[in-house]
Amino acid sequence: MDSWRCWDGEIVVYDHCSGNTMKLDIIMSEVFRFVLRRPATEAAIVAHLAATLDLAADAHFRRIADRALLRLHQAALIQPLSSPGAPPSA
Repeated sequence: MDSWRCWDGEIVVYDHCSGNTMKLDIIMSEVFRFVLRRPATEAAIVAHLAATLDLAADAHFRRIADRALLRLHQAALIQPLSSPGAPPSA
């Protein structure tokens, strides 16, 4: 079970099983909050991020978003909606 807290827009997540604590950057925090509300595809998450952060969803932004999704997936904070080999999404 994980616990999380938000202070001034920054999110810290504590994993009770491993004892690990992870501080989420602004992009990871926004993804985390977004997927808490509803499951979403990777494309929907990236579109939401771009709109929320008022940034163009260009190739550079896409790489940043993909890294954030991968880190959240590796930390077991999000899970893929589709097959196990698919890129991470909510």
